[in-house]
Amino acid sequence: MGDKAPAIKFAKIFTTGLFISFLGTLPLGTLNVAAMQISVTDGIVPAMYFVLGAMTTFIAASHPSGSGKNIMLSNNVHRFWLGIMMSAINPVQIPFWFGWSTVLFTKQVLLPRADHYNTYIAGIGIGTLIGNAIFIFGGRLIVDKLNANQNVLNWIIGGVFAVTAVVLFIKMMKRKKEPLIKATGRRIIEK
Repeated sequence: MGDKAPAIKFAKIFTTGLFISFLGTLPLGTLNVAAMQISVTDGIVPAMYFVLGAMTTFIAASHPSGSGKNIMLSNNVHRFWLGIMMSAINPVQIPFWFGWSTVLFTKQVLLPRADHYNTYIAGIGIGTLIGNAIFIFGGRLIVDKLNANQNVLNWIIGGVFAVTAVVLFIKMMKRKKEPLIKATGRRIIEK
């Protein structure tokens, strides 16, 4: 039974890192939306390169270069290197991982040992890969479906604009009925 305890501990560390990273990847953010855009415009393989590059510089994010340049997706930089650069300048992940790591250290799920760190980071990497794969393949699937049904897409876009126009019209009409307020703050009584 003593041989199984370390394996269970490492499985728990790996799974914890995987699920935290997977769930942390799901909200819309710079990196996953960029991965989705690359999958739509350049294909799945460049998007996967981008994600692998973004995963490579997890530690570098805590030491940003300070260049301040805005990296545009429409350039000739290999997607792997673009992923590395965007991950390195993404400040959102720093408080996220500091917070989760603190919780895991406090609950003693993660201990300050190299084997724990390596297992945790492997879980984080796989979780990030799975989370981004949802955006890469899901985004590509949605675009392919919408392109195949361009007429439906036109109706959806037209519907969104029509609803927006109606809401704005109603708001404008309500404003006209409200009493006017002078710069002094006094209301003008309508007759």
